[in-house]
Parts: sequence; C-alpha cells; structure tokens
Amino acid sequence: MTRAVNAGVDAIAPREETIGYLVWDARRAYSRDFAEQLRAHGLGIAAFSILRILWEEDGLTQAQIAQRARMSGPTIVAVVAQLEKQGLTRRLADPADQRKRLIHLRPRARRLADSILPLARAINDRALEGFTPAESQMFMEFLRRMRGNFLDPAVVRED
Repeated sequence: MTRAVNAGVDAIAPREETIGYLVWDARRAYSRDFAEQLRAHGLGIAAFSILRILWEEDGLTQAQIAQRARMSGPTIVAVVAQLEKQGLTRRLADPADQRKRLIHLRPRARRLADSILPLARAINDRALEGFTPAESQMFMEFLRRMRGNFLDPAVVRED
C-alpha cells in the first residue's frame, strides 16, 4: 500500500483532472510539433515569436519587442543577435532618437513569412480540430481570461 506524499491532504486530484497539468501538457505538445516544423527553416519558437511581431509591425526597439513577446530583455537580445547572424534582421538607428536602435526585417525574413505563417495556421487548426467555430472562439476567450488572471501588464515575463 502506498501513501500519498501529502498525507494531510484528503484527496489529490489526478493530473488529468487539473488545469495546470492539462494546459502544460497541451502547450508542450503544441510547442514540440511547431518547433519541429520551424527547425526545418532554421528557427526556434522564440525567433518565430520575434519575427511574428515584426511581421505585424517592423522597426521596433528591443524593449518594445520584449513587451509584446512577454520575454525578458536578455532573451530578446540573444534571439535578435541570432536573427541578425542569420541575415533575417538588422538594427538601424531610430531617426527620432539616435541613441535607440530599431530592429528591422531584411527581405529574406519578409519572404520567410510566406512559408512560416501557413505552418502557424496549420498548427492552430490542428489544435482546434474537432471544435466547432463557436467552441474555438469560446476556448480562445477562456485562455485569454485565464492568462489575464496571472498577467500583470507592467511586468515582462519570460515565456
């Protein structure tokens, strides 16, 4: 007979019945599959996140990217350096403030969007397979609300 680790706890819910485990495990599976597809293009998840932001709005500072990606400054610095080394981005002086550097996409990164964004759509479609459109929208709203329960917009968090 085995005893529960927390003997003082009356009942421990099975992992499959906890939000934390299910969200973690779904994210892990989603990320693993998407990361594998991105590797074929020489990218990782963090690099994709930064490119995705720049595809929406090119010419941002590293601080702006960090805020939008909810990643720490040092992580952004390392990933932007890698993207530069791959010839996907470049840093240019901000015309409004020469002390700041703006991260801009190079043409190769713009072209890469044509290959990568369909992969992102496909992995999202796979994740929502079997959901009705109404369930998909509801699920997205539930995730946003859950994230909002933990998110302090003034704090940049490492993903």
